[in-house]
Amino acid sequence: MNEILYMKLEINPHVTAEPVYISDISETWCKNPHVLAACRGVEVKLNVPVKGKSRTIYSAMDLIQMIQAQVDNVEVTLLGEEDLMISLEPESHVPMWWEWCKVVFLAGIIFFGSAFAIMTFNNDVGVKSVFEEVYQWSMGQASNGFSVLEISYSVGLGIGILVFYNHFRRKTRIADPTPLEVEMRQYENDINTAILREDARMRKHAKKVSVGGNS
Repeated sequence: MNEILYMKLEINPHVTAEPVYISDISETWCKNPHVLAACRGVEVKLNVPVKGKSRTIYSAMDLIQMIQAQVDNVEVTLLGEEDLMISLEPESHVPMWWEWCKVVFLAGIIFFGSAFAIMTFNNDVGVKSVFEEVYQWSMGQASNGFSVLEISYSVGLGIGILVFYNHFRRKTRIADPTPLEVEMRQYENDINTAILREDARMRKHAKKVSVGGNS
């Protein structure tokens, strides 16, 4: 009687070094612990250059064939993705001071860029003139530019940005992602899907050319 192995794949698992095993790129479960250990220990070959990062694309069928070729009496039930892209990213040994330099540089660009964007936006909509008119209407005299309206607006703008991007959240696995994190995850999913579809298209084209040449 065949044992059932449940295998859940992710679209883009990341590994840091070879050899790579099924347990590194998927979640697996089987009622028989010996079969589970054998399946988790199946090695997955990567197309790795001499140095640097690399990506290897596999279909779920390829992984199932690898498992069944090395483990007897096992039936694989696939969950999750049908195609995956294994990214090999060796651990980098960059000095900590260089990492902090990059953080400070990027933080400066974001800070001054955001400040410039906010100032140009406020200038277009005429916030200053609106504040002056409201102050003149309510207080009966001209504003000196440092009224409660300007101060409240400046403080509230900073607090609003912090709250909107959820900087005060607790770092838990179930915490709501920030809008920036949502966009980054969506961008990453689009990139992964585009690469997988392009690879499938190239394989189909190569198969057609091979069949045409043989005929």
